[in-house]
Amino acid sequence: MKICMISNSHVAAVKFAWDALDDTGDVRLTFFAAPKFGLNRLTVRSEEVALDAQPNKALANQIKLSSGGLDRISVNDYDLFWTHGLNFILPRLDQRLSSAVIGKAIEGSIENSLAHDIVGQLREITDKPVLLSPEPLLADIGVEGVNSATNLPAKMVSHEDICDLFAERMFYENVHFLWQEPHTVGPQMNTLREFSENSNRIEHGNRGTHHKQGDVRHMNNEFGAVVLQAAVERARTLLGE
Repeated sequence: MKICMISNSHVAAVKFAWDALDDTGDVRLTFFAAPKFGLNRLTVRSEEVALDAQPNKALANQIKLSSGGLDRISVNDYDLFWTHGLNFILPRLDQRLSSAVIGKAIEGSIENSLAHDIVGQLREITDKPVLLSPEPLLADIGVEGVNSATNLPAKMVSHEDICDLFAERMFYENVHFLWQEPHTVGPQMNTLREFSENSNRIEHGNRGTHHKQGDVRHMNNEFGAVVLQAAVERARTLLGE
């Protein structure tokens, strides 16, 4: 089973979890990643059935670091595609908002993301299945019972309900949401602190350094292992294995 993962800085947690595995079995996972919005410079090559980093040399060099030397995504080489992060952020919404406002917020969070653009590019050249996972929920790193990441509404729409609302608004055929695993989610729609401590960044290929103390956006290798397992299991189901 050959999986192509397309991501931004959130690739690090999954990449380190993958590299820590002693045996990957029949799974082959190739990573294509660039920080922030770097992958918005990919170009569709219809005649070559590929997403290409060239002629942008800076982007080509970035994704070569994560992919092991590849500077293009040749879709015929993979069974399934997995976009992770890429500015797809689940909104925190007040229950007291109207259904119309909530609906607009849901639609905007996906339509304005780089993930949406990348999936659109893939759909120009392939109908193979795509897994779509959002950026991790902001981490709870505050003192006991306090989330310091953001000011939260008193009555929030739950994580489960937010996921259901997205599922009603799937925008392409054969694209499947992969939600954050429930046991990593806290009561205030945040990621539990234990999954953010000592999160790594990737620099110069596979050499990792920790994010600054207080980072609430990036998760650690333990979180990456949870996401990786969920993605592989879902991929097997979608591919009928």
